[in-house]
Amino acid sequence: MSAKDLEEDGSAAVQKPKAQIRFTEWNCPVCEANNPCEDGFKHRDELMCSYCGMLFRAETVTEERFRLIPI
Repeated sequence: MSAKDLEEDGSAAVQKPKAQIRFTEWNCPVCEANNPCEDGFKHRDELMCSYCGMLFRAETVTEERFRLIPI
């Protein structure tokens, strides 16, 4: 089933606004350390790796995925 078919029959899931999607952990792309976040983080939050000190901005892609942009 194509994306167009999903749109036409109305069964496509509606994604939450990016500002409401929260993630609870991330892996540093520099040192590969796992960084848990008890309070979570969301789109456009700044994150600092607890191990190497690199700073990133979180960009939400989907409800399950995000990317980290070095600052």
